[in-house]
This record gives sequence, C-alpha cells and structure tokens, in this order.
Amino acid sequence: MIFSDIAILGGGPAGTGCAISLRRNFPQWHVTVFEASDYSRPRPGEILPAAAISLLHRLRIPLQIFSDCSLAAESIASAWGRYDLVEQHQLFSARGAGLHLDRNAFDRLLSEVAEAAGATVHCNTRFQSAMREDNGWRVELDRGRTCRARFLVDATGRSASLSRSQGARFRRFDRLTAYSQVFEDLHASERRTVVEACALGWWYTAPLPHTQRIATLLTDIDLGREAGLPDSEAWNRSLGRTRHVALLLGERGLDSHATVAPASTSLLSFFGGPDWVATGEAAASCDPLAGQGITSALRSGILASYVVADALLGKGLTGLERYAAMLQAQFTSFQRKHRAYHAREKRWFDQPFWQRRQGSLDEDRVASLEAAS
Repeated sequence: MIFSDIAILGGGPAGTGCAISLRRNFPQWHVTVFEASDYSRPRPGEILPAAAISLLHRLRIPLQIFSDCSLAAESIASAWGRYDLVEQHQLFSARGAGLHLDRNAFDRLLSEVAEAAGATVHCNTRFQSAMREDNGWRVELDRGRTCRARFLVDATGRSASLSRSQGARFRRFDRLTAYSQVFEDLHASERRTVVEACALGWWYTAPLPHTQRIATLLTDIDLGREAGLPDSEAWNRSLGRTRHVALLLGERGLDSHATVAPASTSLLSFFGGPDWVATGEAAASCDPLAGQGITSALRSGILASYVVADALLGKGLTGLERYAAMLQAQFTSFQRKHRAYHAREKRWFDQPFWQRRQGSLDEDRVASLEAAS
C-alpha cells in the first residue's frame, strides 16, 4: 500500500509540472506521480515554444538539462492560403526561439526534476480505478498495487480516465488525427519547421535532435480511412502532392504504416470536484496547429497545483472555480483564433475537411461527434 497526500495520475508535462509546483510551493505535502510508461514509447508533440520556456523558468528548471535532447527552433515557414512559403524567424521574435525536442527524453527529465524536488515517481504503473473512502481515495493500480491519497490529479491525457469515472464527458469539436513518421539521418543544417495545407488537411515537418525529422499528415479520421491511411502507399501519395514538405524529405518515403495518434479538439464537461482535478489534455486538448500542447500542459499543471492547495488548506472550491474559468477562457480564445486561421485557406473550399472548418461549428455536428466517440 502506498500512502500520499496527493496522487497524480500521469507523468507527462501536466502531471510532472503539477508535482514540481506543489513541491516547490507546498513542501509539507507528500506528492506521488504514477506514470503508465517508462518514457520509451513515442509521444506526440515535439516543439517547445518560447512561451513554455518561461513556464520552465517559473518552475525553476534550468534549460541546460535539456541540452542533449533539444535543438533551437530557428524558423517556421507556412504555405497556408497560398502556394509559396511565408517564413517567420523565431530568433528575431520578442520571445526568442523555442526548442525542438526528443519528447521522450524531455518528459523523462521533467519526472527526474519532480523527484529531485521531493515527489515520488512510479513508472510502469497504470491507473485502473479509484473509489472514495474515509478522508480520501483508494486508488487501484495494475499488478495488484494500491494507493491511499487525500487528493487526486487526473493527468492521464486524452483518456481522462479518472474524470470519466466521476461522470465528466468530453465535448468533441472534430476528429482530427495525426499520421506520422520519424526519418533518420537527414541534413542537420535544415532546421525549418514547415506547415503546408492540402486538400485532405495539412502537413507539418519539423527537425528533431540527432539529425531526425518528423513528418505528419493531419486529417479527420474518417477522411483518412477513405484515403487509405495509415497505409504507407496512401501516406506517400499525399506526401507526393505537397510542394514543400516532400522537398525537405528528399527521396525518403514511408516504408510501413504511419504512426497514428488522436489530435482532436475537445473540452471536458467539468474539471474537478472537492477532492480531484483534471489537468493537461485530460481537461482540454486543442488542434496541434496552435503549437501550444506542451505550453498548455505545463500551464494547466501549475494552475492545478493551486486548486489542490486551496482544497487541502480548507478553502473549498474557490480554486477550482477560478481554474475552470481560466481554462474556459483560454479554450474560447483558441476556438476564435482557430476558426479565423482556417478561414484563410480557400483553395479547397469544396473539400470535406475545409467545409467542416468554415464558420461556426453547429450544435448538431458537435452532438454527432460526441455520439461517435
């Protein structure tokens, strides 16, 4: 039996960010993180924007520890609403440059920082269920292990395992899906990230440490299936229609099926209760076009730590109410910008992917997406 004041279910940036914030600001409480993996399986999200770097500073995490698993993000070039590329150099932006990451190494290092701050991290430990007992929770883990905790943080990602067990449901706004492949031994000097719209959706390719490069096609899952994805032939066929992404990959093509990962936009119906809170993608997830996945995860993890503190200090639901209002405001802002950005692309106005993203999202379509989920 494991005993803890706070059990955090999930060891991604939201979960470890929450743990680090709790230990830095409220060291009187014992914090335990349960991570289902050993940080070796592929994880989506390879770009750390400059905004996220300021959050790492807030958590007192030195950037130097990521030097072996990152490289500077020099520029982003996009062909969106036009055929030629428009390039933006991040090195000259007000916030400076971000980073391209080996995401597994980045997440593992965050867990090590959490441990150094005093949290206990259990890897290869999967959450199964939770039930309330006197003065807290009894958490059932895999391999017959259990934990008793006063407060739970759901950082289980898009599965939102704890939140759904408490009756929360996702409101889904699309079925966007990412079909990806990492290529080895590409030219190390080419550090541009390229985003290119296409009839089926959009592509992006970004450099990774150790002369790797990721290439990803994003489209709705039903459209992907109709096109034959994730089969390599269908992926290569769509790649061959691009003007810019294919050039960065040279003669490289996909030999086997693409890696498939959900990339949809969704929002949890409520974000917590008196003794639990959802954070990261367990609370809200956004189209990766915004490039804010890690930023949002770290930010919401830090904010969730103050929800935990308010609850354990006897302040009731005031922290949760503030947290919910902030998440809702951020999501509304994202939706507005997301619609405006997609409205700029008019070359394929008659294609299903783009028709679905023109104008406001009607309630009937949201209901059908929720039913399909």
